[in-house]
Amino acid sequence: MSASRALLAAVLAVVGACAESERIAATPDTHADTRDADTRDADTLDPDSNDTLDPDSNDTLDPDTSNPTTLRGPCPRASRLGGFQVTAALDYAYVEGSVSDGVVPVTVLEVVPDSERGDCRLLAKRNPFCDPPCESGETCDFDGACIAYPTPLDLGVVTVQGLLAPVSMTALEPGMSYFETRLPNPPWAAGAALSLSSSGGASEPLALHALAIPTLVPLGPWEVASDGADPADLDVRWEPPPTPSPSLEVVLTLLIDQHGNAPRSLECRFADTGHGQVPRALLASLVASGVSGYPSGRLVRRSADSQVVQRPVAGCIDLLATSPRSVPVSVSGHIPCRKDADCPVDLTCDRPTETCVPR
Repeated sequence: MSASRALLAAVLAVVGACAESERIAATPDTHADTRDADTRDADTLDPDSNDTLDPDSNDTLDPDTSNPTTLRGPCPRASRLGGFQVTAALDYAYVEGSVSDGVVPVTVLEVVPDSERGDCRLLAKRNPFCDPPCESGETCDFDGACIAYPTPLDLGVVTVQGLLAPVSMTALEPGMSYFETRLPNPPWAAGAALSLSSSGGASEPLALHALAIPTLVPLGPWEVASDGADPADLDVRWEPPPTPSPSLEVVLTLLIDQHGNAPRSLECRFADTGHGQVPRALLASLVASGVSGYPSGRLVRRSADSQVVQRPVAGCIDLLATSPRSVPVSVSGHIPCRKDADCPVDLTCDRPTETCVPR
């Protein structure tokens, strides 16, 4: 392995190990400048995601795997043991993934009560509390009990077919992560059938599928009203795919309170028609919960499949084909900053919240 490839492998391994904490923008680690969003792993925010950018569903899962042409969507967060992602980012493409023998409770986001409107909803991170604190190698669950921190699994050889370059991966330390970076960008011919299989290892063999997707092209920035203004519905537009498919969807993630104590994120899952709408009521609720730092906006076109497994524990593993893009976001009345020079002359930069405030 060359020195440059070894360095890139180490970076991606760390990204994989941290992916769950970055998938959704409700986590403190997602306040990075959105100018870099397209070079990070597509919850998360991400998700957008980790996310993440992003396993963006809490929906029920059909366990039937008998029909490989029917995509079952991503795993519910509450049962997601991990998964794999083929990503066509802005400047490069890669495959990465990891699977563990359990779910980290803090990654299971809560739908804010009465916040589901049409295609959209608000999500909040729950912070479990254990007294006394958990020991090393443990994590706290929502019942206040310490449980063993999930252990990364070796799934044997993982192969992805249908890409323009062959992919065959084995697990690497740290974190038993899988990745392949030697891919053209985009790594597929749009519309091609993709499949992922594993030789088993610590889990039963995987048989997952996805649809190679066209590159996502967002149209226009997003503007969110604040300062007591009556927000309007937010129209979200992107170039529709040349060939519509029910297997494609576009996921929106919006975070405007990067440094709040309990930040909320807004998530929408749109049919891939080229247009979606965020209801004004959800935008008003998001603004009311707090505004700080650099707003983060993200669209991800994706196709997704998932498989229920029983070994070594019952859970779900998924495969996503994604085309993620960041979208510029502004909130009226809010000026983000990193230093005083970023603010108007009558304001100063409050660095802990990266917000311009009166002197």
